[in-house]
Amino acid sequence: MDSIIEKSRNINMDFTEDIIEFYHENQSYFDSFDNIKEIETIEEIILVKQKYCEALENKAHYKETTVVLKHIFILLTKIKNKSQKYESYFERALFYQGLVLARQERYSQSNHKFKELLIIDPLNETYRSWYQSNKSKIFDRRLSLSKSIVLIATVFTTLFGNYVFGHLNFQITLFVFVLLIATYSFPYLYRKIGTNNWQIIFVKLLDLRIIEIRFYMGKITTEWYNFDLYDADVALEFYKKHQLYYENLNNAIDKMTIEEFIVVKQRYCEALEKMNRYNEALILLEQIYKLLDRLKNKKSKYYDTFYEKALFCEGLLLGRQEKYKESNEIFKKLIFIDPENERYENWYLTNKEWLANKKISIYEYFVITLFVITILWGNNIFADNMFIVRLVVFILFVVLIVIKRFYRKFIKLPKPEIQQNNTTNA
Repeated sequence: MDSIIEKSRNINMDFTEDIIEFYHENQSYFDSFDNIKEIETIEEIILVKQKYCEALENKAHYKETTVVLKHIFILLTKIKNKSQKYESYFERALFYQGLVLARQERYSQSNHKFKELLIIDPLNETYRSWYQSNKSKIFDRRLSLSKSIVLIATVFTTLFGNYVFGHLNFQITLFVFVLLIATYSFPYLYRKIGTNNWQIIFVKLLDLRIIEIRFYMGKITTEWYNFDLYDADVALEFYKKHQLYYENLNNAIDKMTIEEFIVVKQRYCEALEKMNRYNEALILLEQIYKLLDRLKNKKSKYYDTFYEKALFCEGLLLGRQEKYKESNEIFKKLIFIDPENERYENWYLTNKEWLANKKISIYEYFVITLFVITILWGNNIFADNMFIVRLVVFILFVVLIVIKRFYRKFIKLPKPEIQQNNTTNA
């Protein structure tokens, strides 16, 4: 195995035929990766497979390239959070996946990949160019019927205009000719001006305000990629600077923008929680849930992650406000989503403890009152039964302390089956 890896390092990866020949000679090794666990070996195999993908793409063997890309993504899951090369390898694999889909004329699917790539690197001109090219081809497909109709109309007016339209022939022929030029120019203008800018021009007829949104959105999006929004102070500063923009949910006009809004608002929500500004954070969460409702219908791959994060933030904030019952309703949902998450379990158990402590405190006050009474007036009130009364008070005290101390161990975590049953009954 090591000898094959060593050989791969000596192959000239710039020569397509050499890569293909080497891969075919050792295909049984490169395709049998299920039991390989060494990070460095997996990295080497990914590198070889990526070079093989490039070679296949050059040879236009797209179906085989798709199969190899599936292998790469499986291997990438093995080194996620374990290798410094993961992000670069993932980005490269995603690029070739988008490229191959475009080569197969599956432009919409290809653009899903290039959207992801633009999120990773918004300033990459290659990704932006592919994205705009795909958009242009999608747009061109949709225009193809219009092109055919207008072309037929042009030929018809040219041949039979005088007979059919009489003195109106010039005006109608001119109108059809303008339509012809416009129809055939759309794809070029769409690609030349750029997807976002073209959308501005197109939507301008419906709502002039979109121009301002798009321009402002482009500036902010470029800016927020350069901010470390995990830093509470930075998140607060960034959100305050652009608060008017982010508070207007109508500015979230497509899937990518909605995703951006959610990320920024969730970072700001976390910052508010750290500063104990819980009411503000809960108001912000209402906006996040509205955005999530919009995103749910747009088939975003990030929806589940965003939703889980919003639920956690809500449960956390309710817990901070000592609304333990409401908080635990949220953490029940989170435990159903991810039963292995210890953070959710700890919050659920802690909330249960606080709820129990609230109930126990009533009994504590009662026992303390009894204790004080027995100390001050016990002999006068209870007389010969004084010892028994004090023993009962003492036992009650011990029982309360033991319950408080060990209550957590007897709490049962909610089970997914319970949720399923409730869902069925509902």
